[in-house]
Amino acid sequence: QELFGRGKLVMLRTCNQLLRRLSK
Repeated sequence: QELFGRGKLVMLRTCNQLLRRLSK
């Protein structure tokens, strides 16, 4: 479960970064 949780956090972070790049 720890690995899955970390994966989710990483995905959320990457999604946020992509959204910021697209917003620009």
